[in-house]
Amino acid sequence: MAPLKTKSQPKTAINKRGAARCAPKRDTTTATAQLPNRPDMVLAMNDPYMQQIVDGVKNYEFRKYIMAGIQRIWFYRTAPHSAVTHICPVNQAVTREDGPLPEDGLGNKE
Repeated sequence: MAPLKTKSQPKTAINKRGAARCAPKRDTTTATAQLPNRPDMVLAMNDPYMQQIVDGVKNYEFRKYIMAGIQRIWFYRTAPHSAVTHICPVNQAVTREDGPLPEDGLGNKE
C-alpha cells in the first residue's frame, strides 16, 4: 500500500524519464513582492486617443495600476498601425490621493 501524502509534502511531477522532480516553492506574499525598477514602459493606445494625445487635447491617461518610477512611455498604436509610433518623457504619476487634477484637457472633469 502506498503512503498517504500530507499537505506538508511538496507536489511532484514525473518527467519523460520517470524521475520525480519537486516544484519550487515561491513566496508570493505582497509584503515580500517588489515592483521592478524599470524607467520605460510600453502603453497600447487605440487610434483616436493616441491622436488626441499627439494633438495636445488629451493630457492625462488614467490607469488602474501604479506606474511608479516610469520616466518614458513608448506608445504602441493598435491596429491598423500595430507599431510603436511615439516615445515620450513623462512626469511622475499623479494618484487620486494627491488632490484634484487640473480640469483642462479632454475628459479631465470626470
